[in-house]
Amino acid sequence: MVTHQGEPSARKLPKVPILAGALAHSTRYGGWKHYLVLQPYEEYDWHIGWRWSDGAGVSRVIVRGPVRVLVGPNPTKWFGIAVTTNVQIPIIKIGEGRIGDGSSFSDIPLF
Repeated sequence: MVTHQGEPSARKLPKVPILAGALAHSTRYGGWKHYLVLQPYEEYDWHIGWRWSDGAGVSRVIVRGPVRVLVGPNPTKWFGIAVTTNVQIPIIKIGEGRIGDGSSFSDIPLF
């Protein structure tokens, strides 16, 4: 599990899930810009999951390799779930950055 204390400058989002997701990913309208790059210790087909003070979730998108996840204003924990077993798998942070910074992570999928 990877924990981040949150990005104080990140905008708080509305409680409406569909609207919150759209705004978080829309940098043009004040969305979150800071991201972490996470990957499992071992190679798996996996899902990324998260838990924060307002709730929790798991992406239904199957991933292989690293992913970028946006960091919001609240402390958040991210975890991995193996596709074949639905069991939590260990993940690690391999980097971080900001949207638009042109880093070496820019070609990694953003969730």
